[in-house]
Parts: sequence; structure tokens; C-alpha cells
Amino acid sequence: MSAFMIMVLLLQLAAFAFSDSVTWRACQVREPYRERFPSSGLDINATFLDLNNCNIKTLNPGAFHDFPNLDTILLSGNKFEDIDLTIFTSVTKLNSLMLSSNKFKEIPNFSEHSLPNLEKLSFANNQITTLNNSKTFSRTTQLQKLSLGFNLIEYIHPDIFKPLINLRELYLNNNKIKVISGISFPISLKIFGLWTII
Repeated sequence: MSAFMIMVLLLQLAAFAFSDSVTWRACQVREPYRERFPSSGLDINATFLDLNNCNIKTLNPGAFHDFPNLDTILLSGNKFEDIDLTIFTSVTKLNSLMLSSNKFKEIPNFSEHSLPNLEKLSFANNQITTLNNSKTFSRTTQLQKLSLGFNLIEYIHPDIFKPLINLRELYLNNNKIKVISGISFPISLKIFGLWTII
């Protein structure tokens, strides 16, 4: 597939997936509301979807419904302030979800949605101030890498990481955390980032 065809494909993905107009590089794409990516012309067996830096504010319900084999979805560098996690429930093979560099002020509650194969999750470089819901990650027990660095986090609920029995990497660097005593960290943890760059 040529670079031009790849560009056109990405433009199609951006145009049909979202209700707001979407900027992809220098192109402004505006399309009427569509609930799903178009099946025609796209590989329904796709496993990797890169929608980083597309100026996206919201995803339509059912956006990934026709792509059940996706295992990696990149949504970093957009304008999300919140996201309805039900859009990912049809993507049962989802392994990596990247939501860095958006405008989240809190992490969505993953306890209400089943993402049984999620192993890598990033909310780095957002505006998150607190991790106060102990059940946030109660249904993401397969998570192995969690990136929450470069936020504004001051408070962490003592039990928020407790369900993450397979967590190997946890990044909390460059936040406003002053006290970590009393927090239950999984014994599986191998890498713990808590440094701050001044």
C-alpha cells in the first residue's frame, strides 16, 4: 500500500468516526454524523488503529463495532475531556489503549466496563488531579503497564491499585504527590516511576 493510500485511509477513518469535524494534518475533513467506521474499503481484521493528534473531542457510539480484532488503539494528542468506555466493549481483544496528552481531569471508571485483555493503558500528560475511586481498575486485572505521569495528581486512594494483580510497570512521575505511604501496590510491580523533573 502506497503512502498516499495510507493517508487517504486515515482521512476516511477520521471523517467517518466522529461527530465533530476532524483535522488530520493540514486537511480539514467534515462529514455528517456516522455511528461507525465504514466497513467498505477497510480491513475488518485490522489490529492497530492510530488516531493520534487528530483534534478529536468525542467518539460516536459503536465507532469500533465493526473492528473486533483491534488490539491497539492510539488516541493521544486529541481533545478528549471524557470518554464513554462502552465504545470499547465490542473490541474484546483490546490490549493497548493510549489516551495521553488530552484534557482529562479524572480517569473514567473502568469498573463499569469489561476490557478483559487490556494490558497497557496511558493517561499520561493530562490534567488529572486525584485518583479517589478505589474501584476504578477493578475490572482491568490483566493490566501490566499503567502510565499516569505528567498530570496534577495530589491524592491517591490507598486501594486503587489493589485489583491490578498483574501490574508490572506503574508511572506516576511528574505529579504533585507528596505522600505515598499506606497505598497498596501490587507485589507483581517491577518498575515504579515517581521521579519529578524540576
